[in-house]
Amino acid sequence: MEKIRLSDGIEFETTGDYHLTHRHDGWYVVGKGMLCPVRGYDEGQQVIAEMRSIDRLKNEAVCD
Repeated sequence: MEKIRLSDGIEFETTGDYHLTHRHDGWYVVGKGMLCPVRGYDEGQQVIAEMRSIDRLKNEAVCD
């Protein structure tokens, strides 16, 4: 289990697939060891789509 704890005490579990979570201080994209603050739900969905696209490209490069 990978956890990230911010200075204000908020903890995030960063394992698993990318997902969007909302905390009292805003929205975050979390997953695959990453924590990324985003401006809102729509930007979070865009970041997730971009990260999944990057992951696909990486997998294709390994298979070639």
